[in-house]
Amino acid sequence: ERQLLLEQQTPIHFFAGTRDAITPAKHFRRFLRDYPYGDLTMGEGDHYLVGEDLVQPFAEWYHAQRSKWDL
Repeated sequence: ERQLLLEQQTPIHFFAGTRDAITPAKHFRRFLRDYPYGDLTMGEGDHYLVGEDLVQPFAEWYHAQRSKWDL
């Protein structure tokens, strides 16, 4: 539930493919429009973009969160 996420200030990060027809990035962007504790990273690919090419973007995001959210 969005309200609980907001109350807890839960950080959320979405990774989406630029050619994802199953879950287009517009859905993530719509959610994040009113959610200040989230981010979106776009990667080249479709719905099955998880792989070696996301290792570096995920690592960068993870390390940024440690300082951003004091994790």
